[in-house]
Amino acid sequence: MEALLWEEFLEDQADLGIDERPETYMAEARAMAAFEDAREHYKEMNWLAAYEALSHAGNWTTRMMYSTHDDTPPLIFGRGTNPDEFGTSSFLYWAVVTDNLAGLENVTLYAQVDEGDTYVYPMSYKSGNWSVSVPYRPHETNLTLWVVAWDWGMNMATGGRMTHYIEPSTTPTPGPMSNILLRGFIIMGVAGVAVGVGVYILRRRTPIT
Repeated sequence: MEALLWEEFLEDQADLGIDERPETYMAEARAMAAFEDAREHYKEMNWLAAYEALSHAGNWTTRMMYSTHDDTPPLIFGRGTNPDEFGTSSFLYWAVVTDNLAGLENVTLYAQVDEGDTYVYPMSYKSGNWSVSVPYRPHETNLTLWVVAWDWGMNMATGGRMTHYIEPSTTPTPGPMSNILLRGFIIMGVAGVAVGVGVYILRRRTPIT
């Protein structure tokens, strides 16, 4: 496996020009570093780590090759949720994402709660859409969603933004003066009931002449 991947890398590397994109040279360096890691793991007989390093080397070789031909970001031109009204329970988010040359490497949904904590959900491709199930995230003001898509040419696109807002309550909150008046009315009411009961008892006890 290592020999085949290394030979493929050398062939693609030989086709690089002197004025390639910065992303291309970064991918080249990452691929060479991954091959070196794999050799070190082989020496240590750490076969699983060696296999993972070679997988990384193969991926970086693919990115290096595609980045020389593709500098166009993916296209995000559709998105939605099921149910349509989201933010009050778990829901499904979907997006239509395409890339005509290098192909999509990954599509990820980001969910930000109240403009603070951000949660990451890798999306999967099915029936023409990229989708992911999103658990309910309690929020006080807003829940914002957006998609980040990468292709194998190391081009990124962001889109599919949706926001669920929670409207502030319009019920007036009693102020200090309202609280004082309310307490006064309660005291007056209790006092009136007490007086009424007292008069009734006094009348009951007074003999009729």
